Parts: sequence; structure tokens; C-alpha cells
Amino acid sequence: MPKLGGPELVRRLTARRPDLKIPYMSGYAADALGTGRELEPGANLLQKPLTPDRLAWCVRRVIDGLSPSTRIH
Repeated sequence: MPKLGGPELVRRLTARRPDLKIPYMSGYAADALGTGRELEPGANLLQKPLTPDRLAWCVRRVIDGLSPSTRIH
């Protein structure tokens, strides 16, 4: 998203729908997101690469209100 980052998009969406469950996906390591890319505490971060089955499992956990592992192998 060249003009809008994920965290800003989430802020806008949750301002309208506070109950919205949003998983983030990144190819970066959780500790390497860097300045301007910080996620709010408790954010659900899915790390690439993911298999389709692993992605479905992680999304199901987010929908169920559970946190996916921040390190997905």
C-alpha cells in the first residue's frame, strides 16, 4: 500500500468498527519492523512465508479471539 501503511489503515478501520479483528502480515521479523511500522500492543502478526493451511489456522485463531504465534514456521 504505497500511500497508507497497515497500522494507519487499522487505526482508521477500528475507529469505525472497534470490534474488528485484524491480523497483520509481514515478511519482516517482528523485531525488525522499525520506526514508523510499530504495531499496537496485542496486535496479531503473521510472519511470511505461510502455507495456505497455516494461514487458515492463524486467521481462524484471530477470528476466535486467540493470538497467533508471532513466530510462525
